[in-house]
Amino acid sequence: MPTGMKRTICGSLALIASTTVGAQVVDVFDYAEPEDGVKTFAYSSRASGQQSWDIAGHLVEAPAAPEEVAGRLYRVRLQTAQGLPDYFPGESRIYYREDDSGIYSAYHESEEVFSEFLQLPADIGPGSSWGEEGGFWQTESLDRIGVAETAAGTFDECLYVVRRRDDGEQSMESESIYCPGIGGVGSTTTNTFGEFRSVTETRLIGLD
Repeated sequence: MPTGMKRTICGSLALIASTTVGAQVVDVFDYAEPEDGVKTFAYSSRASGQQSWDIAGHLVEAPAAPEEVAGRLYRVRLQTAQGLPDYFPGESRIYYREDDSGIYSAYHESEEVFSEFLQLPADIGPGSSWGEEGGFWQTESLDRIGVAETAAGTFDECLYVVRRRDDGEQSMESESIYCPGIGGVGSTTTNTFGEFRSVTETRLIGLD
């Protein structure tokens, strides 16, 4: 298990509501993805409306060799899908780097397009908001700091980040949870377009 974390084993897959921890400014670099350790997530996606589905499986993330892309050196985590439909990529790479401005995440949209975004700014604290003009999310903010309880353990001082997008026809809202020494432990994304509505969730269930 990666160092610097507090965990208490429990059986629930749900993330409990959090309580705010003061108005302190946190050290965002404590929330970077670990350089070692394997993380297993339960993945589920449900949709209703004209097009519907209900799928579930697992995503396993493990460290891979660092890579240089566009002149920047990234830490890499390899994500493997298990028990999901064939249209899911069997493997995908997620790229991470840190600099004075915060923690960045990146991925290959295609062979030609490599996209990077600011995942967490360096000066994050309660009430913080950020975003890039022309970025996918219109608003990104730190909603609260508190406890996250997963099947892999109970973790303190976690960041609950909410991202929103609404173009008048389609709206999306995503809540992601990041914990010290572990990085991401779960997310919920809701997508609404007319009568169509989907909810996609990931929840940390294993940490080795």
